[in-house]
Amino acid sequence: MKKAKWYGSRQDKVYWCKFKAANNYSYGQIAIFCNEANGTKYTGSQMRDMLKRVMKDCNVEQKIERVKISDRPTLAFGDMHYPFEHEHFNKFLQDVDKEYNCADTKVCMGDMVDNHAVSRHTNSHRSKGGMDEYHLTYEKIQEITKIFPNVLYCMGNHDAIPMRQAQSIGLTDVFVKSFSECWNLPDTWDVRPSHKVNGVKYKHGMGCGSDNGDLKSAKNDNMSTVIGHAHTKAGVRYGANEERALFGANAGCGIDVGAYAFEYQGEYVVKPVLGCLIVYNSTKALFVPMDIDYYNNKYGRSRK
Repeated sequence: MKKAKWYGSRQDKVYWCKFKAANNYSYGQIAIFCNEANGTKYTGSQMRDMLKRVMKDCNVEQKIERVKISDRPTLAFGDMHYPFEHEHFNKFLQDVDKEYNCADTKVCMGDMVDNHAVSRHTNSHRSKGGMDEYHLTYEKIQEITKIFPNVLYCMGNHDAIPMRQAQSIGLTDVFVKSFSECWNLPDTWDVRPSHKVNGVKYKHGMGCGSDNGDLKSAKNDNMSTVIGHAHTKAGVRYGANEERALFGANAGCGIDVGAYAFEYQGEYVVKPVLGCLIVYNSTKALFVPMDIDYYNNKYGRSRK
């Protein structure tokens, strides 16, 4: 058999080794996941040959054995749209994380930033300037990275606004900072279009905002799938046949509905649902809505 060439870095190899050890997957299963994520065509045998030296050198299996990802549920959240988030959403996430004893690594579904000031859409007459909004957003991001230092991040459409605006005038990526550079994210925040953890796919969910869009996406991906993006849809929906069961879930959002960035939603009949998701495994998840106490008596409320 022809020896395969590894197209990623050694760090990527370590990632797949840890993923294999944490989930007890075969090399064939890891090859499938890697091929879907990177567009490669590795076989199980090729994946074994490429990773076995790293598995031995890093002693990965012994390190992972102490804390497996699947031993504790995963906290998934997103769509805070900093600096227009609900002022107690971070506190809510911390409380949920503690109550459900979630795994150290969280998943953010994207649109952590709003980029209202630099959007192609008409700005509110109350909007701040671009630099003022940037500094407010930067402070919020530094806060959340301290609260949750280890995050798998799924890029959202609002996150990419500066890049799209640059492309519209002919600027290539060479002239534009990456999302991680722009917001000074720690190396422990892994920013990608999507992630797969314990047999569950996480992505922002552009194009999945229709009714039951999360479950439709799960069926198309042929695996349980978590999305964000659609602020008015939250919860978990299940599908099953004789062979397997899976779910599609929407993690809700964390916005301040009274902020000027969301004035356009004022006449919408269906309102945003604030909350987050607890993912236990590939067949079980739970949506946790933000309790009314976080709006009113317990923490108070103000509008930006």
